[in-house]
Amino acid sequence: MGHAYVSVAGKPLMLSTKATALLAYLALQRAPQHREQLAELLWDTPDSLLNLRVELSRLRRADLNLFPNRQPLLELKATVDLDNWLKEAATVPEARLSEWLAVVGGLPLSGLEDLGSTSFREWLESQRWAITRDIEGAVSQVYQRFMRAQHHSAAQLIRSRAEGLGLELPSAAAPSLAAYLGLPAAPGSDFGKTADWHFERVAVQDQLSEVLWRARHAPQLVICDAHNSASVRELIGRAASRHHWYLLQLQASAQTSFERASLLLQLLPVLPVELQADALQLLSAAGPHSAEEDVIRVWTLVVRSQRPIIVMIHVLHQLTPWLLNSLRFALELSCPLTLVLSTALPGGQHGLGDDLSGLDLSRLHHLTLSSLSVQDVMDVLKERRSELGEAERRAYAARIVQQSDGWDVLAHALIEDGDDLFGSRMALPHRVSDVIMGELSHLPSELREMLARLGILHEPITPELSALLLGEGQKAEAYLSQAVHHRLLLNAGAEDTVSMPHLGYQASDLSSALHFASEPMRVALVGSLSSAERRSLRTRLAEYHARDHPRLAMHYAKRAGLNVLIGELSARLPKPLAVSAPEVLLALELPCCPAPPLGCSSWREQRTGNAYRVMVEFGHLHVFRNGVYGHSPLLRLLWPEVPAGTWRLLGRLDIYTAAQIHERPSPSYALGLRAGAAARVVFGSRALPPTQDGVEQQFGGALPLGRWFSLEGQGAGGPLELSVQALDVALTIAQFEWGGVALLPVIPTGFVKLGNKAKGSDWSHAVSPPISRSGLS
Repeated sequence: MGHAYVSVAGKPLMLSTKATALLAYLALQRAPQHREQLAELLWDTPDSLLNLRVELSRLRRADLNLFPNRQPLLELKATVDLDNWLKEAATVPEARLSEWLAVVGGLPLSGLEDLGSTSFREWLESQRWAITRDIEGAVSQVYQRFMRAQHHSAAQLIRSRAEGLGLELPSAAAPSLAAYLGLPAAPGSDFGKTADWHFERVAVQDQLSEVLWRARHAPQLVICDAHNSASVRELIGRAASRHHWYLLQLQASAQTSFERASLLLQLLPVLPVELQADALQLLSAAGPHSAEEDVIRVWTLVVRSQRPIIVMIHVLHQLTPWLLNSLRFALELSCPLTLVLSTALPGGQHGLGDDLSGLDLSRLHHLTLSSLSVQDVMDVLKERRSELGEAERRAYAARIVQQSDGWDVLAHALIEDGDDLFGSRMALPHRVSDVIMGELSHLPSELREMLARLGILHEPITPELSALLLGEGQKAEAYLSQAVHHRLLLNAGAEDTVSMPHLGYQASDLSSALHFASEPMRVALVGSLSSAERRSLRTRLAEYHARDHPRLAMHYAKRAGLNVLIGELSARLPKPLAVSAPEVLLALELPCCPAPPLGCSSWREQRTGNAYRVMVEFGHLHVFRNGVYGHSPLLRLLWPEVPAGTWRLLGRLDIYTAAQIHERPSPSYALGLRAGAAARVVFGSRALPPTQDGVEQQFGGALPLGRWFSLEGQGAGGPLELSVQALDVALTIAQFEWGGVALLPVIPTGFVKLGNKAKGSDWSHAVSPPISRSGLS
């Protein structure tokens, strides 16, 4: 089911490749074979019989007395791993599902590609086809069993693993051939459906619908950003089902023969009966024809089928020449065809490069799957949590979006498991960890281990800390560079600056610190370490910080159970400053405002190096950050100059947490406003220093959680800054006006003067009665 090997009593044996091939052939043929036939099959040389006798002698010296001496026929009655694995398909429980799926990996019988005669290589291809067919049938059987039992989390795990291997799963209504092969066999089936509900993503579905309409007349190419690959696959599957297209999925592989066989295997049930024989002939052929001829023969079958087909190619590394040639050739065909290239590689690294330079740009489409928005989740919660009122549903949706990082799979799981709607942070479900680790499985194991060790850090990843956890040397530096290249780690400066209203952002090159691009990914990676490994790394960090940062050292020491060190650090922690009177916060008594109307349906998002997500959806501005520990980085949103005058703001704060574990907790606040050289007015949970980084600050008070509020004041003119400095935050600004200029809601042309009647620009009617706030400027 992967690399070919021989074992006795569960212990692998070190045998030659020819000996492994011999035993594999006899075990799979399950019938006696003539010595002469075996010799010609495996060696194809004049002295082939002598070579066979040598291999048999080596097997006997390895205590494998499998064949009697001078016996003309050789027969081997042995069990292959596929036999036991297939037997478990009917009864494997959910508790052992991950273990059962983990057995499947890689190209069947890999390592035997370049052996023997042409006849042996043809036999090898046919066996790979048969094994892949059996694997797909078994995985489909288990998938359908869990779907019928309403175990959707187990079904999602199976689908994610199958998609990572380039396998297809059928719907319950698919015809028998497709059910056996695990392929779509009829347009209009429920192929691609993973659960009884999903996030609609209407804008993306509309874009796909237009592409499929165009593809009825000429082939179209769609390039997808697959950082959210499980969600991309689900969306493409739903689009195929809705518009009655067949969906084939390929995993780009270094083995061209595997790519070719996978495409033909999936094409078989789509073809009319009269063309299936041609496909079978191509599948078993290993003739001397050129790669170009091979591409022509395969894609000619697609044209002759005259069926509307989507071919989705999942690219983990660069495309092979065979797939590149296939793309170029297929785009020149005359048939209903859509090619979807799904890749998580940075732009330009997927191998296309100048190969698309001559393509009609009207046939090239870039599909970016946006993060889930609050409105996406609210639409689902109307049915899933119908007992909630509008205000509770809005607060819960913000929490789901913030903690899921906008990722469909995690948001789905959190909603399914979220009985405690408004409690503490939800744990990362194990099935979601499995999906995350599956999507990282193409990375080198050493790189994944390095990232897991760095995930222990609850602070920015600096060169000193990475050397402490990984060791010094060029190898660790190379892996760090690779992680940044794949956008798993991001450059994290002291602050992030985003220009409004177009969400322009440029990461700083002045800082060497790094930050994980995703908090769920960090948690999943850390979970792959053993408890002993996690304790050891936290001990190392506690001892490293003990001298200069006792509070941070205490944090790691508690998580490592270092009681002696905890006692020593407790005596060294700085004592709280004595105050003459308790600090009194200005709790703003703001009336509850009605929910504002939604603006235009445009969507944009920008992710920063410090893990802020700045999103504009339906004209509203959202700021999310999902951080558990560490410091609170500064986010500055900058607008061009505005005139002095009255400012008004309508917003809501659903989540807000400040950093707690550093010696001097960084100043944290939920919302800051400043124009020109005036003081920054900040709203948070506690009073702040009078100045920060040379900027004068005024504390405006504590904002209410979980409801809409309205603020108003007088402000100076000049460049405008809206800032946030928080560990955890979910902030929404629906309407924002400064000196008569409407900054929010955002409309496609930027910001406009109040009074213009462009859609979404005149929102003065939605602002609640102003609150008099003297002293804010």
